[in-house]
Amino acid sequence: MNNNLLTRTDFLMKHTGSIPFFKSPKLPSFILLSLFIFLGILAGCGGEPLAPKKIVTLDEQKAAQKAKEVRESISPKLIEGMDLTLWASEKLLDDAIALDINQKGEAYVTVTNRSTSSEFDIRGHRDWMINSIHWDEVADRKAFLHKELAPENSEKTAEFLGDYNKDGSHDWRDLTVEKEAIYKIEDTSGDGIADRSQLYIKDFHTEVTDVLGGVYSYKGNVYATVAPDVWKLKDNDGDGIADEKESLNNGYQVHIGFSGHGMSGIIMGPDGRLYWGIGDIGLNVVTPDGDTLYYPNQ
Repeated sequence: MNNNLLTRTDFLMKHTGSIPFFKSPKLPSFILLSLFIFLGILAGCGGEPLAPKKIVTLDEQKAAQKAKEVRESISPKLIEGMDLTLWASEKLLDDAIALDINQKGEAYVTVTNRSTSSEFDIRGHRDWMINSIHWDEVADRKAFLHKELAPENSEKTAEFLGDYNKDGSHDWRDLTVEKEAIYKIEDTSGDGIADRSQLYIKDFHTEVTDVLGGVYSYKGNVYATVAPDVWKLKDNDGDGIADEKESLNNGYQVHIGFSGHGMSGIIMGPDGRLYWGIGDIGLNVVTPDGDTLYYPNQ
């Protein structure tokens, strides 16, 4: 399973997937069940200044021309009875992963900067496997990274980790630099082609942060799955930038698994709860009621 479904190309379809999580009074009409399903409840919160103002706009004629070029280059390859039309050019975003389109026709798209730089695939670190399978909680993985990627191991770590904070040392602190992002993309002219992109949030960058694999917009809130948390985001002042960030659940990604097996495809089911998928990274979550969802090896 690979979450990197939209990679620096024009995106044309919606990526969905599915963990029951959050109750809402209004129910949508569809659900996509995930591989693993867990009930989530409010757990805590965290925050910092979230995103600078960053807006990209495309000239209406240029956007339309780009759409025409894409259609002419691909349409002849489509089977009879099918058609394809560009909605948003890659000029409006970077390395995209997940997509959600709300009832207003606005697209929220997650962009990864941590993939291949600050997030690991266990297949590339086979000497970590025995350690990884012993971990029971995210704190175990954090402690391991602090020890394995300590400054005194910089020369060895430099073989696979960049000096992203420019302090001359390749260590675990370099895992806290690259941030994930969500962009809001829309068609402001109403011609059916997106022409505006705004950075909604750029954040999520601890040493145990995964890529931002899932996003869902509903009633003014944006929900994001980026292990070890599922987040609720909100723009309170209407400037298009999230200024409130709350962790609804914490404890996902106990292990270092296969890249792309993180939390992804968040969507709301007809029962008013949020669902998402998760792979071999596992979870160990304690709810406010004191119940433990202990599945580190599933």
